[in-house]
Amino acid sequence: MATVDIGCPCVGRPHPDGDRVELYDPLPFKKALAMEKAVGLFVNEQPAPPEAEEILAELTEAYIVYGVESWTLVGPDGEPLPVSRASIMEYLLGDLDRAHVIADAADTLYQPVVMRPLLERASRSSPSTPTDDSTSARTGSAIERPMPSKQSSTTTSPTADIEPTPLSRAGASSSSRKSA
Repeated sequence: MATVDIGCPCVGRPHPDGDRVELYDPLPFKKALAMEKAVGLFVNEQPAPPEAEEILAELTEAYIVYGVESWTLVGPDGEPLPVSRASIMEYLLGDLDRAHVIADAADTLYQPVVMRPLLERASRSSPSTPTDDSTSARTGSAIERPMPSKQSSTTTSPTADIEPTPLSRAGASSSSRKSA
């Protein structure tokens, strides 16, 4: 177990020294799987793909919901509060400061155990893209076309006796006069 000290959220009988939350360490398989499934459901239920920070926030909440093993919280009657989803939501996630302290500890414990399988599955399910072949035009593979020339505004010359020569490498053609 990993112990996290928090400010006391107990109603009616607060603990002056605060309370303790015990997180599973190591994380049981069913709890890790529940965390993974919670994130998967969250992602799949969204009308548009969620942003990365939304996914991480969902995962962090799952760390707390599924990671708390025990605690010292008591109810107004002084009796221990049972660890349940409802009480976790109310007493731990209902206070931002308390939730952050627990989330940081849980992230340290569970991130390698829960995130690695999620990332590995995501990388296997992503379509591969070919990277071996170049997508750049190959030299000499395209048909070379003559570049349009600007028409001269000062002189004109007859073209009946001008014969085109083969295309140059730069894509421009040259002309020469026919020999008589």
